[in-house]
Amino acid sequence: MLDRLVGRWFALCPRLRTPVAKVYLPPGGKRFLAGKAWRVAYLSQNASLTFDRLCITRDRLLARKLKSRDPDCPLKPKWMRNRTRESHLDRLEHLHVRMDVEMMRRFAPALLAGIV
Repeated sequence: MLDRLVGRWFALCPRLRTPVAKVYLPPGGKRFLAGKAWRVAYLSQNASLTFDRLCITRDRLLARKLKSRDPDCPLKPKWMRNRTRESHLDRLEHLHVRMDVEMMRRFAPALLAGIV
């Protein structure tokens, strides 16, 4: 059911009985409900504070700025200046170093103990 409040359209969530601006239907869901009713979270809310966020940042940098999916050899887009590309590549290298440090921090104790 759609409702109009103060010049903006809202849908009423059947479960929460409140007006919401956006409703969701996750895979396997049978009803459109509010994000709060489905307990939907952003990707960044589920990521760990270190390695996962570094991976997300790297993927966004590659996809949005460098228009590439290959972290080893991103090509220069036609419209991008060399100085801008070098800046993005420096940031990408910095992210790779931080990811390596985080991996060592996670797995070094196991490697030293001979578990892995």
